[in-house]
Amino acid sequence: MATPLHRHQSSLQGFLDFSSSTVLTPDQCSQATTIFNQLVSRYEPFQAERTAYKYVTLLRTVHESVVSKDNFLNHFFLFIDADLRRGQDAPTPTFFEVLSRFDSLHSWSREQSDELQGTLINFSDYLVNNFFLPLKASGRKTPQPTPTALSLTQTPDNVVGTTQRLAHLRQQCLTRDRYRCVISRKFDLNEAKARWKRDGADSKDDDGLLLKNEKPEYLEVAHILPHSLTSLSGDVGDLQLSESKRIALQILKMFDPDASPLIEGPDIDRSINAIVLTHHWHQEMGDFAVSFQPTIDRSPHSYKIDYIDPNRPFRDPLLPVIRQLYTTPTKTIDPPAPRLLAIHHAIARILCLSGAGEYINHIIQEMEEVSIKENGSTALGYYVRLKMDGWLDGIPVC
Repeated sequence: MATPLHRHQSSLQGFLDFSSSTVLTPDQCSQATTIFNQLVSRYEPFQAERTAYKYVTLLRTVHESVVSKDNFLNHFFLFIDADLRRGQDAPTPTFFEVLSRFDSLHSWSREQSDELQGTLINFSDYLVNNFFLPLKASGRKTPQPTPTALSLTQTPDNVVGTTQRLAHLRQQCLTRDRYRCVISRKFDLNEAKARWKRDGADSKDDDGLLLKNEKPEYLEVAHILPHSLTSLSGDVGDLQLSESKRIALQILKMFDPDASPLIEGPDIDRSINAIVLTHHWHQEMGDFAVSFQPTIDRSPHSYKIDYIDPNRPFRDPLLPVIRQLYTTPTKTIDPPAPRLLAIHHAIARILCLSGAGEYINHIIQEMEEVSIKENGSTALGYYVRLKMDGWLDGIPVC
């Protein structure tokens, strides 16, 4: 199922610079949007014949979801043009000249049309390889540090700093969310035991309700956008953000330029990017299977929580559910950022509608099995690349 997605992208990897914030003129934006929609209409009905996921649907839903549509369209058409001109010795065209290439699209030959379809697949694969795959592969891996982990010796300074920061984040989120899962409202078992030891049958939750009739569970702190998105990797003394993560952050910036500064560097581990969940709901959230949408009345911090796939089998009857997220009376611990929850929902929607989520699940499953298929295909290459780029890095937890 998991076929290689490389398709000569290495020659174009350096060409794409998503960090540039190109602003198209109104005429350019209108023309580019029209051509993009024409390409979607032309190729979307037949996409299932070519790839394991709906690559045109992925491009369409990304375009629908990003705030920086100018930036997306600019990079989309520059990529398409560079891919079509691959191997040609010609000066780089202007954006106007790139768009002019499509004036005669209706009269292109079958060979030209197939070549264009291949470039659409390449651009979609680029987004999957450099953004959706690493985010989904690392989305369920928020470390859960404990005091034991904090005391480990011979640990690099950056790991100690990260561990302490995550331990602080865990305590902040548990306090803010009143030691309850924001979805199921289950109370934290560790805290319940501590309160029972102190107060016995009179132990109560933060709202003054008795705990003796509760069925507590162990709770985890879950990042909205993965912790490893901004974690550094490399040799001790030469830690840096991998090129893969720089590309992912640049793509993320297209979804919402104002959200990116919220999670720069260690800010990825702030309370605005984390919520308290049971292990089950942490897995679902990290897998982009469950998302948060603002309620219709737009009440502050009020969300409808549901599976992203309306046809999801084995649904928990708890969903959909409306939850008002807790805040602290003193407002000293920030609530989850609506912008980050919106990006998480957009990614979940794209993965669901395009089928890329299921496709990536197969890759992840093969990586976890570390199995090499008889036909020679393997997920080992994906695992090695993700590991080398720091997406699968963990910290000592006990």
